[in-house]
Amino acid sequence: MSHWIRLCAKVEQAEKHLKNLRIEWEKYRANAFLVKAKDDAQTRERVWYLAHAYPIPPEMPLIVGDAVHCLRCTLDHVIYRLVSVCTSDPQALKQLYYPMGRDAAEFADRLKAASTYKPKGGAALQRLRPEAVEAIEAFAAFEGGFGTLLWGVHCLDIIDKHHVLLTVASSNTTHSMQPSVIERYKDGIGLEDEYTPAEEALIFQTESLARFPLKAGTELARVPIADVNENMSFMFALAFGEPKAMEGKPIIQTLFQASLFIRNMIRTFDGMGLFV
Repeated sequence: MSHWIRLCAKVEQAEKHLKNLRIEWEKYRANAFLVKAKDDAQTRERVWYLAHAYPIPPEMPLIVGDAVHCLRCTLDHVIYRLVSVCTSDPQALKQLYYPMGRDAAEFADRLKAASTYKPKGGAALQRLRPEAVEAIEAFAAFEGGFGTLLWGVHCLDIIDKHHVLLTVASSNTTHSMQPSVIERYKDGIGLEDEYTPAEEALIFQTESLARFPLKAGTELARVPIADVNENMSFMFALAFGEPKAMEGKPIIQTLFQASLFIRNMIRTFDGMGLFV
């Protein structure tokens, strides 16, 4: 078995958690949200709002925490493997973590710490090959860097270690387009009338102004009464409540993106021959 396949084992476990989370979310979402509408006589708009939402089931944050931890563990497995091919000195594995930081400066400091280790009273050990240092540097695991998702996973894992549960909540993501917009879109792509109005409301969706966290009374959308979609449909997502950099982002989509990013990183390192 190749090293990159072994290193992806925890990523696969994270993806299993996320698939399970998706199933649980779909079951919850089916009956969790009661949306109502009212007309604003002054603005001549129809206003949709959340009349009621059931609490998020407590098992969902647990599944999220397990998925996050698997992804974070994978990164430490990667750095341990990169060090083990550079030196067989067991001292080199002490105080070793995949380098990441709040910004480029902290990331550079953490990468330097991962590259060398100085035992008490001993000489400094070089524990990463130069090409491994360059490869890690290119993936820029800091907020705002190429690997900003890695930093997000790290922050989530730290929170999950210190809280009983990660804070999660619902967010609105999309809603049905207005009938006039749907018609323009269909004309633009030459689509014939092959859907019912109810089907079109589900298929033709536009991005909502996301509100987080959702609670009773939250306004979801405003549309001119003259161009109302009588089959208005709303899509909701499970979103992060913390940390600030991740707040409001859809959990399932974001963590699947992180798992793909980590897989590609491992495959890149393996293709460069860094694991042997």
